[in-house]
Amino acid sequence: MAYPSKTFTVITDSAVDADSPIDVSLMTSLRDNDVHLREWLGGDYAAESNHSHDGVNSRSISGGQILLMDRDAMTISLSFVTIDTVMLYIPADLTALAYCARTKVEFTGRADMRLKTGATDGTTVQGTPDETVYAWHGPGTIDVSALSGWQTFEVQLSHTTGSYNAYIDKAVGRMT
Repeated sequence: MAYPSKTFTVITDSAVDADSPIDVSLMTSLRDNDVHLREWLGGDYAAESNHSHDGVNSRSISGGQILLMDRDAMTISLSFVTIDTVMLYIPADLTALAYCARTKVEFTGRADMRLKTGATDGTTVQGTPDETVYAWHGPGTIDVSALSGWQTFEVQLSHTTGSYNAYIDKAVGRMT
């Protein structure tokens, strides 16, 4: 970015009081301040009022980690079952949500996790076979490009053998 061609001038109160004339110095300062601000902000700058950072009237902030779940849950089901739900605000310009989970199994098999919203299933985060202590796995992803606004996501868990418990105690996500 080039440095602005005009310097910014602080206009004193005495230059704009009721007894002071409108002179060349005051008018030049006002003009130069406008040019300075326009060049500093950028030539294609278009002002927006009351930015809410909702992805509509300003750019969304992606990359931040989101705690999706922070509690113990389990299943012995061979198919995915919903063990928790979470509400997330999806900005209109967001394309995907990546997620990781901390899982383990009771004895043998594998604990798998995924996110689901409506009819859209995220990719499966596969645990390590026969892992009986909690460990982080992932990432999985879910396509959110067709979504915007508040959405309900299901945190789902399954066990590959159905004979023993699969556990999850934490899940985190990141908007991309």
